[in-house]
Amino acid sequence: MYPLHPGVFVALPYVFRRLAQNERSIFAYLSSQEPFGFQEFLSTHNLGDTLGLPNVFDYLTANYQATIYSSGRARPLTEVLERLENTPFLRPVEQDLLKTIALLNWLGEISPLQARERLIVSALTYKYHEAEIQTALEALQQKSFVTYRRFNQTYAVWQGSDVDIEERMQIARSAIETTLSVAEVLQKYLPPRPLLARRHSYQTGTQRFFDMRYVDSRNKGFVSLDASQSASGVVLLCLPNTLAEVEEFEQWVHNEEISNRVNLVVGVSSRAIHLRELAQELRGLHWIRENTPELRDDPVARKEWRTRLAFLERAIRSDLDEAFNLQQGSALAGCQWYHQGREVSSSVRRGLSALLSDICDTLYPYSPRLWNELLNRRELTSQGAGARRTLIEGILTRADKPLLGIEKYPPERSMYESLLNRGGLHRQKGDIWQIVPPSKENPIHLYPVWEAMSHFIFNGLPEPRPVTDLYNLLFSPPYGATPGLAPVLLALFYKVHENEITLYKEGTLMVDPDVADWEVLLRRPELFSIAGCRVTGLRAAILERMAKGLRVQPFVMPVVRSLIGRLKALPEHAQRTRKLPDSALNLRLAAEKARSPERFLFVELPEALGMLPFEEEEFNPQRFDMFFERLNLSLEALANATPRLLVWARDVWLSACGLPNGEEGWEAFRVECQKMAVRVTHPQLIPLVKRAAEAPDSRSALESVLAFIASRPPRTWTDTDAERFEAQAAYMGDLWRVEAGISISPSLPPELQERSQKIVNEMETYLWTLESDKRVLQSALQILLARLRE
Repeated sequence: MYPLHPGVFVALPYVFRRLAQNERSIFAYLSSQEPFGFQEFLSTHNLGDTLGLPNVFDYLTANYQATIYSSGRARPLTEVLERLENTPFLRPVEQDLLKTIALLNWLGEISPLQARERLIVSALTYKYHEAEIQTALEALQQKSFVTYRRFNQTYAVWQGSDVDIEERMQIARSAIETTLSVAEVLQKYLPPRPLLARRHSYQTGTQRFFDMRYVDSRNKGFVSLDASQSASGVVLLCLPNTLAEVEEFEQWVHNEEISNRVNLVVGVSSRAIHLRELAQELRGLHWIRENTPELRDDPVARKEWRTRLAFLERAIRSDLDEAFNLQQGSALAGCQWYHQGREVSSSVRRGLSALLSDICDTLYPYSPRLWNELLNRRELTSQGAGARRTLIEGILTRADKPLLGIEKYPPERSMYESLLNRGGLHRQKGDIWQIVPPSKENPIHLYPVWEAMSHFIFNGLPEPRPVTDLYNLLFSPPYGATPGLAPVLLALFYKVHENEITLYKEGTLMVDPDVADWEVLLRRPELFSIAGCRVTGLRAAILERMAKGLRVQPFVMPVVRSLIGRLKALPEHAQRTRKLPDSALNLRLAAEKARSPERFLFVELPEALGMLPFEEEEFNPQRFDMFFERLNLSLEALANATPRLLVWARDVWLSACGLPNGEEGWEAFRVECQKMAVRVTHPQLIPLVKRAAEAPDSRSALESVLAFIASRPPRTWTDTDAERFEAQAAYMGDLWRVEAGISISPSLPPELQERSQKIVNEMETYLWTLESDKRVLQSALQILLARLRE
């Protein structure tokens, strides 16, 4: 190694790694003629001289000064370089000490080389006596060029600060109560990382982890033993302060509250006693941050505080790992592990994670085996959420197509392959693809979860149950499905049983939920409920009869969908008018308020028709026939409500126009409007005449004319609109008759109408003898009509 000092020999690889240089830089240092390099040292020094760490500092600052100044992490080097340039009175030993400490500070972040006193002294004894080095160290401290860090027993280049962290630490130690809870301090300031059950997670495709919590004598009476929402269990790390407390904890783990919990593991270590001192230091550092406002504007002090905190956290984690053997897979003296009141330290020989996997195997024997990181997780990424939505849309709307209509290889394709394809849930039967339930031998273990959903939906009372309750059932032991997977399982189950399942949103029955409704369910499952509906006996006979009449499958939901669909398809007038038989009104109201399909069909519908509910009773043909007779009459009344309104309004209008009622009168009105279209001048009559004359057919012409007269389409009329229509029709009819030349009032008795017609005929003959110009005659008749109205 000569002439390299042993410290240089160890430091050189880290020096060039710190500079992000490769091995060639070491060879360049050894072989090139760079300033302060190895070759220059050989040519300028005598035999027996040693190249030490101060020489390496000179080499770095001479050849890499630009790199050093551009790096925020090289502050110790630049600080010492400036001190050396601005402080000429420093002795050589002090200069070499500063260079050595600065270099060790710079390398300390990536190497085991720390600026401890023993290393500093050994790095310079080739050149100075140990007493001289010690004296120089004290002098540099007095001059505030270097500072001593008690927390890790190292020296550091003092970079200038108004906050003395060590002084504040002394104040913190006196301010903090001496009876602090080590567990509470660590839980607050250094919460433990969850521990993964690796083997179980790998085998099932579902990541399961255990919360870790600290316990000591002060908080063991109220520490939470319940796992967080995402965790499968809890690991308690007991931190006794004395050997007596070790025995107390060993007795505590046998308490019924502890031993009865399958998902709770407790570790007791006698090697954690000295953690109290480290916890006090940790609490002190955070006290400094909370009680030193000057720290905010002092970057040097903040960096010192962060350095101390990082060192302390590493030390605590290392001590905890050694005390409880959290990472190694071998037994450790002084640490005992307990599960359900039994010592299981021998099981931890394979590692604590192995024990947690065994516990998860017991907790979740019916867990699905799904290996898809996009879907089988607790929180989906934005890409995973979008793919899941597309997959559910395919399940609901494209189940009859291969691959649910998925083309190429988007993210949802991997979900389909791992769940539906590998699970055998999407199969081809003949020429048709369809969703099918899993078999008992399902390769990804979906049958137990499917049975749990079936029991939840169908085996209870036929009342809506919250979807969140179903999800919580699937999340909990023994199933352990993830929040990412549960909505897809629900969509699959709904598709298989869509004729027997109903969804509710905020208590309202969703007769035919679409993809948009499922999107809301994915985001807000708490708004939704679900219920199953299966019937037998008399109700099944009624259901079959209704299904046959409605031409749907003999299940509750298809019948309800068809019935309510028919009522919702009625024009707005039919859904609002009160001019209907009582049974039709009651039927409409029952459909509007329907909350349960089964109750609607067999209780509310018979009651609306004036009959008793259909319970499980003996078959009564007369009552059966009466029910359907009343139902058909009510449906017919609702269906004919708007057509009847149109006929009534047509005849009212024709009477106001002085035309006969019925289709014959309507056609006469349209023919007259076609003649008037080229000569009508009244601004209120022009659009009316055009609607009647230009409509493609008689029905559309009628609805258009009535809509113009009433200022709204007849299909949306209320009963009040119908009452107002008579007055509106009378006014417009008078205008139309004058324009059309029809002045006979439709309210005259037949004999008076006959006399009126006779006068018209005689006047027409006489007028043509007086004048041949139609315009003169029309003007004269209008003047005469006005005089007669006075």
